[in-house]
Amino acid sequence: MTSDRLLSQLFVELQESDDPAAFLDTAKREHPHLASALDEHAELLSLIDEVVHEETSPLLERVGGYKILEFVARGGMGSVYRAEQEEPIRRTVALKILARHMDTAEARSRFDLERESLALMDHPNIARIFDAGVLSDGRPYVAMEFVNGAPITDYCERHELDLETRLTLFATVCDAVAHAHQKGVIHR
Repeated sequence: MTSDRLLSQLFVELQESDDPAAFLDTAKREHPHLASALDEHAELLSLIDEVVHEETSPLLERVGGYKILEFVARGGMGSVYRAEQEEPIRRTVALKILARHMDTAEARSRFDLERESLALMDHPNIARIFDAGVLSDGRPYVAMEFVNGAPITDYCERHELDLETRLTLFATVCDAVAHAHQKGVIHR
């Protein structure tokens, strides 16, 4: 059997294993020339499992004074949840949490900069920040205004907006982006 074919077979067996750590140790011992490729694959599987677990985890029920209601989306740096603030006032918020796999000093610094930048915004078409904090594991989060809606392109299609109306909507978005630029924020 060729090395590529053996490696493919081991990848499948690793994914199906009841005890991936033990399987990985045995496979690396029996096939030392494939050890680094096996480690890379196992690391990738672990990362995928962590990302999937993070957005579906029943353990993430509360963050600070917020009760998690549902997973909304995943972005470049973290996950966004619809949550409910219960005190001192009751309201629905968007809770953005830095992803575990992004938890590095550089990512925390960028996340903190994003939180500070959002706090400077005062525009009717930019979600307002309400609160910020740190989870028990040290990852930062931000609570902001929850805006329930569809992507702008879906909205335009669903409502069959004509070109003039689409351009008016686009100008509204440009106004919000210009406000952010005036505050020194550039979205990558």
